[in-house]
Amino acid sequence: MTRSSRKRIAIAICTYAVLITPPRRRTLAEAMLAECDHVADGDALGFAAGCFYSAAGWWLATAEGVRQSARWVISAGTAALALSALTVAFRAWVGGAQTVAWALVSIAAFYIVAAFLASRIGLKAVARYSVAGLALNTLALMLAITVASDTVSHGQYLRALVIEGYALLALLITLTLGAHWMAHRLEKPH
Repeated sequence: MTRSSRKRIAIAICTYAVLITPPRRRTLAEAMLAECDHVADGDALGFAAGCFYSAAGWWLATAEGVRQSARWVISAGTAALALSALTVAFRAWVGGAQTVAWALVSIAAFYIVAAFLASRIGLKAVARYSVAGLALNTLALMLAITVASDTVSHGQYLRALVIEGYALLALLITLTLGAHWMAHRLEKPH
């Protein structure tokens, strides 16, 4: 009996769902994988998506699932922020605003390190790094306030960047500490 490509993809999805399922639900996930063989080819992908959805929900209800998904979201989000800052920095440099471009490059470097910390080290490291970022942001704000009067428009832009940075850093700290708190609560016996 040959399997259709839909059925093979569905079995691969269900197999992955078994891998991410927490141990207390593993038997149920294995039963869903076995059931996948008996689902019609046209319904196989929908069935597999439902299996994956269930497994992902079970995984996200564990401490490890909360930590890993928060780390992934933070890593992807800060990497995207770094890329956008670098893009705007390039445009600012071409437009003759070198001071603004260097500020954006430093912001991008900060977020690249945050992405690395989130993906490789953990949530506590990102939270500590973000607190240090608040201190650096405050120094940058004081520096931006003292920008020479001949670059008034650039100085206003730099101050706006720094003020926006406070909101992003507060969001980063809130997300990391919130995910850490949630994971800690899930680890405690009820």
